[in-house]
Amino acid sequence: MRFRLITTVLLVLLSGCVVLAEGTGRLVGQITKFDNGKPVPFVNINLIGTSFTVQSDVDGNYMIENIPEGKYNCVAKSALLGGGTHFRVEIKKNKTKNKNVVLNFPIDTNPVKVKGKVIDHKTQLGLKGAKVIIENSDQGVVTDENGYFEFPPVLSKIYTFKIAAAGYETEFANDIVLGPEAIKEMDFYLKPQPVLISNTFVLKHKTIHNLYQNFEVLMDEGMVFSRQSDYRFTVKCTKENMKKIAKLVEQYDVPLKQVWIEVRLVLASMEKKAGSTLPQELKAVEEQFKTLFRYQNYEILDDAKVMVVEDNGCFLTIGGGKFAVNVSKVEIHNDIINLNNFTLEQTGNEAKTILSTFVNLTIGDTVVLGASNVDNSKYALIVTVNANVVK
Repeated sequence: MRFRLITTVLLVLLSGCVVLAEGTGRLVGQITKFDNGKPVPFVNINLIGTSFTVQSDVDGNYMIENIPEGKYNCVAKSALLGGGTHFRVEIKKNKTKNKNVVLNFPIDTNPVKVKGKVIDHKTQLGLKGAKVIIENSDQGVVTDENGYFEFPPVLSKIYTFKIAAAGYETEFANDIVLGPEAIKEMDFYLKPQPVLISNTFVLKHKTIHNLYQNFEVLMDEGMVFSRQSDYRFTVKCTKENMKKIAKLVEQYDVPLKQVWIEVRLVLASMEKKAGSTLPQELKAVEEQFKTLFRYQNYEILDDAKVMVVEDNGCFLTIGGGKFAVNVSKVEIHNDIINLNNFTLEQTGNEAKTILSTFVNLTIGDTVVLGASNVDNSKYALIVTVNANVVK
């Protein structure tokens, strides 16, 4: 009794005091006999596929240290009893005392009868002729007309089952532990393989670039997409998804619209003149001017218009050729016109970029883009932009 007490105390001390390698964990437990619960000494415990192996002490206790974090299949075998059992554990980083995994498991040598049913996931009916196979072995059975199967007695162990049937997606059941129970019943559900159809779309008006972004959600459902050109692409997917794509194409591929863009250059000054007021052409944006600026007088230096086709860029000069406006691309989304990479540049010997921005405005509206100081802030150059769709 004294020897047993000392052994137990020593194991507890070792469990609490041994410093683990960084990023590793510890596995401790006790081997007990399944029929009477008594400790089983001198049992070999091994983490399958690794070099981690220990033997339980006279009280059935064991400890494995410095195990890298992860999941492991393990086996415990007793030469004295001539049997063994398999089990699975998950090891975590043992930064605190509570990270140890404590297991109590019996020795089991009895074979297990495995049976069950393979079921159609959609109809919930049994599948005839489905194959149930134990991976990495020569053991396999075929379901009867009602979907039932039964294996001959199988040794206690951890197995992976493969379930397959014509017209269905193959499934795998991993890490199935057999034992210590004498019978293991399992039902497996198979999903019918989706029926894919193929169709080629040819766009008449717009390129595929913006349309493709709308396919991203459908791509997660197994859609296969191939592009032949900017206007032609092929899709392979389910019939349901093909209907969604056809609807997207119909909504997207409409005739391109023409857009009128008007740019005004406004000179603002701090000089207060008699009757100073905002020019009539800018009354629509008077509130924007009052909010943004504190100048006393505003004069329109010049304005220029250009008509551009949707999804194209445009260029115009203004201010007697002293300034140039570039827009890389004009896009229309519902009632919003996007002027991508809108830049105002001063030309000539002192060429420079005065303004560079993205402009988003509602169809028919005018926006005020900002001011560039001139002559020590006494004057400023303000740009306004109006855009409208040609009816």
